[in-house]
Amino acid sequence: MLREIDCNMELQVKRSDFMTALRPLARSVPRHQLGSTAALWVEDGVAVIRFADMEARIPAAGSWPTVVQFGAGFLVALVEHPPTIDSLEIIYQEGRIEIDRLSIDCDVVHPGRNWPDFVELDANYTMKDVIEAWLTHSDEELESSGLAHIVERALSDLGEIVEAGVAERSYSEFRDRYPGDLSLGEESFIALLSLVREARNLASR
Repeated sequence: MLREIDCNMELQVKRSDFMTALRPLARSVPRHQLGSTAALWVEDGVAVIRFADMEARIPAAGSWPTVVQFGAGFLVALVEHPPTIDSLEIIYQEGRIEIDRLSIDCDVVHPGRNWPDFVELDANYTMKDVIEAWLTHSDEELESSGLAHIVERALSDLGEIVEAGVAERSYSEFRDRYPGDLSLGEESFIALLSLVREARNLASR
């Protein structure tokens, strides 16, 4: 991932098209995930904005040869403070994306390429989903998908649970802390703890 690129990019879209496509996407962003990653890229003359497993697609003109990632809270802010002009410009400049009166810091991913294969989490992801992503994808894939910080936080939480000691006691604490993860049975949880312990041991060497 690159923090920024040394060029400007600009798209032109109709305000009505933009807001019609954006509203349902912004509504899908939970308040506790405003800092999660959304992305914008262009394919075949259509601007695509993605959060989790949902997309907004808007006919667009202009040059946007890369993928830009930014906080999903920006989508909510655009709906709460909608653009006021009919011919809307989406501008990338010096590490920020700007739409009408609002702007936000952003990262550039894989310049010169369309959106690559990447790791997705559902908007209502659970700890189990995060750990499965960690076990099945490389650090590079998680980083380029904007999920590295989510995985790091999950592993940190699991590390605290590991310190609780006995596996059965840890599982009870896990259920209390993550009630949405009850699909992860005790046997699977104990196996997961072993993996986490091994990872922590390797990291400390």
